[in-house]
Amino acid sequence: MDRFTGYRYYSADQLPRLNRILALKDLGLSLEQIAPLLRDKLTVEQMRGMLRLKQVEAHARVREEQDRLARVEARLRQIEEEGKMPTYEVVIKKVPAHIRKLKDLTGLVLIGYTETIPRRMTPYGTGSGTLSSFCPGLV
Repeated sequence: MDRFTGYRYYSADQLPRLNRILALKDLGLSLEQIAPLLRDKLTVEQMRGMLRLKQVEAHARVREEQDRLARVEARLRQIEEEGKMPTYEVVIKKVPAHIRKLKDLTGLVLIGYTETIPRRMTPYGTGSGTLSSFCPGLV
């Protein structure tokens, strides 16, 4: 590395390795992920597996951005139709699986972690309680 400019210089025989690093970075791999690839000779199946994982991650990011775009477009339509900013905000969030399972068991739509549990659903079988007494791990 040149101490004055900070540029690195590569020899002609280093260029294939450099090109491989740049190609893998372009596919979304970090330098921490690339280092073992260069050090250890991976099989075609291992490389295919890593790339399939990157493919799944990229598809998930695209879906998230498409969902965000749909929300932006919906908000724009709402503003255009009403001619003003809405007086309320609605945020739709994904509910974690363990909360969905609890809803399926209790029949409650959980709004917060302190919802009152019906008499028959308390940890001791009778009486009423809060979600925190029924499921202390959720609080």
